[in-house]
Amino acid sequence: MAKPTPYDTGNTLLAEVPAQMTAVPMSTADGPRLGVTIRTSSATVTVLLSQDDASNWSKVLARGGQGLGSGSGLVLPPPP
Repeated sequence: MAKPTPYDTGNTLLAEVPAQMTAVPMSTADGPRLGVTIRTSSATVTVLLSQDDASNWSKVLARGGQGLGSGSGLVLPPPP
């Protein structure tokens, strides 16, 4: 079975567009969570992450950002 791509290659809406990401601590019925919202001109997605999940997401973003090289415009701290 072929490994899926990390994005939908058939989506014609995928393009560089202005985007905003926010991350704020929240209190939920399941305990504290980090609310992460990504907004673009065509979509908004919000996830509520536990502390462990937030740490894992941070590491994945940092690894991905390191692969962009200099001048990418994306600045991420190194993983903890």
